Amino acid sequence: MLVMIFFVYYFPFKQIFGISPPNALYSSIIAMSITQAAYTADIVHSAFLNVSRRTIMGAKALGLTERTILYYIKLPDIIRQILPAEIAFFIGIIRLSSLASVIGASEIVFVARTSITQNFRSLEAWIIVALIYIIMVLPITYFARKFENSKWIKRKW
Repeated sequence: MLVMIFFVYYFPFKQIFGISPPNALYSSIIAMSITQAAYTADIVHSAFLNVSRRTIMGAKALGLTERTILYYIKLPDIIRQILPAEIAFFIGIIRLSSLASVIGASEIVFVARTSITQNFRSLEAWIIVALIYIIMVLPITYFARKFENSKWIKRKW
């Protein structure tokens, strides 16, 4: 992730595209988005390949349409496979967002370090940082659990 942040931040946008380079915050957002997209594509691709061929052939033998097979058989199976990996990776991206401070982006850890140098109160600053990260991660895990326990996901043919 750090290499990707440096690559985007120091990429010669002006020389190649003729546009001004993005600032540190936008560079880190672009780098994290590219990384998330690459891993998501790989996870979804492997989930598509792992859909049971026997189940699909059985559904076709029963006369189900392609749309019905996609909605009731393939998508729940794919989502069941990708959801844990995607949620774990997304939470990891949130935690790794602190790497953006390396190139000077003002994010949570950067602000905490700046506050510590001004006030010399490190314990309070790191407790607040921990609480902010917990507040960002808890709703994601809550909605992921709700979605995993939904009838649409648990439905099997």
